[in-house]
Amino acid sequence: MASTALTTAVHSNVTVRSLAHGKHLYPSFISYLPCVNQRPNNDILHHGELPRHAKVVICGGGVVGCSVAYHLARDQGVTDVVLLEKGVIGGGSTKHGAGLLGQIKATPIESKVCQYSINLYKELEDKGLKTGWNQSGSLYLARTKERVFYFKRLAAMASLLNLDCHIISPKEAQEKAPKITTDALEAALWVPGDGFADSSAVCQVLAEQASHLGVKVIEGCSVEKVIMQNHDIVQGVETNLGAINCEYFVNSAGYLGRHVGKMCNPEVKVPLYPCEHQFLHTLPAEGIDQNMPVIHDCDGYFTHCLQKALTKICQ
Repeated sequence: MASTALTTAVHSNVTVRSLAHGKHLYPSFISYLPCVNQRPNNDILHHGELPRHAKVVICGGGVVGCSVAYHLARDQGVTDVVLLEKGVIGGGSTKHGAGLLGQIKATPIESKVCQYSINLYKELEDKGLKTGWNQSGSLYLARTKERVFYFKRLAAMASLLNLDCHIISPKEAQEKAPKITTDALEAALWVPGDGFADSSAVCQVLAEQASHLGVKVIEGCSVEKVIMQNHDIVQGVETNLGAINCEYFVNSAGYLGRHVGKMCNPEVKVPLYPCEHQFLHTLPAEGIDQNMPVIHDCDGYFTHCLQKALTKICQ
């Protein structure tokens, strides 16, 4: 399947960074949802309208920052919130994510967060808000008996969280994903409730809904300094558009979170350091459609999912 997808990826009409010094070039896709390419109305996203004071200032307009703003307004009734994004909403590392939502995690709290996210996206879709949610299911492949034993432990933990998943045979796995080769498989873990969403679309929807509730969303505004009082209380932030006094400051700057922590005095140590990993967008491969589950080849370090008009391959 991997070789088929890679062969189909050739697209020489777009000038982007080449892969492995090959002669072919590959296009970079952000989203194929119509709503992502349509900028919200001016009353939704503000440019340069910086207030002097806010109860909460959120730094970073990725999926985390937009979610914090949305939930503060919807669940807590806190609408005196300013969300600052140095570029455009959902335009940072969020747009490069595969948007996978797998509920099988190493800890129960992580699984519960993913379960909540899936329910949220379903709720938004029911309201006619396009998040790109697709419940395709996830298929985790096991090539060794040790991996099967590990999957059984995960399945046991998942049952405590009322999470639907179970071990299936290689034959059953191939029925769900006919293009995979099962000769080397011992078993697979099937999670029917998993899927993927369009991360850029999710950001847009959450930002728009937060704005409707009273949150101010400002693009093109970068935080340059976090103003501290008595070395332990946030007093405000300085930005390229001016200063804002605030009572609470949320660092949701993604891979730049560590850098934002250093803007405080004294510095706030953020245990985060960005690392590079491989992520390949290809054109569609024949025989792979929207109904195919997300495939995790755990012993081969390979993940595949199909999102709209492209195939995504992660290492």
